[in-house]
Amino acid sequence: MDKPELERLYMRLADECELKERVESLDRKLAVIGEAAKALTDMIDTRRSLRLEWAIVMLIVFSIIITLYAIFARSNGANRPLQTRIDRMKIFDTPWISDDRG
Repeated sequence: MDKPELERLYMRLADECELKERVESLDRKLAVIGEAAKALTDMIDTRRSLRLEWAIVMLIVFSIIITLYAIFARSNGANRPLQTRIDRMKIFDTPWISDDRG
């Protein structure tokens, strides 16, 4: 059931209220808002990734420092025989310990 009077009324109101132009304007504004939201989420993701990369770099540096310390500690006596280390510490040169059994 077509009602020509209602169709004419709708067309006249749509023309007077500029419905088509308003819909197009709203679509453009929504597209801009969508692009801005996508840009913001990309920035947040980038910052999060950068923080994660720095954490990984810091862990690698920490691991290298520990490894270098272990190597340095070994080269400064950790691989020497026990007697050599005892002689070096000179724990038997104290006055209260003597070899006199008298």
